[in-house]
Amino acid sequence: MAKILDFGDDQIFFTVTMGVGPGRANNRDDVTLVQYYLNLWISHELVAAERRQFGERARQLLATDGIIGPKTKARIKMFELDTRKNLRRPRKLPEVP
Repeated sequence: MAKILDFGDDQIFFTVTMGVGPGRANNRDDVTLVQYYLNLWISHELVAAERRQFGERARQLLATDGIIGPKTKARIKMFELDTRKNLRRPRKLPEVP
């Protein structure tokens, strides 16, 4: 089950309780939250180069339906590949006002 953690002072975090992806528990609300965050990630301007690298399919947003289908699995893999690459080559994120 996805959870909302409120640490006060406007610090709210969303987390999953079980793993999401191939071979994981894939609880519907956990998958829905992960799909939502993957859509935010792929829509971010700093990910534009990755969208070009992965082609047209990367421009399409996932349905946030809680179903761990082939599109969600592919997007998780894309995110993992990008994250591993950027651990070796960090990019500077803009400062939050």
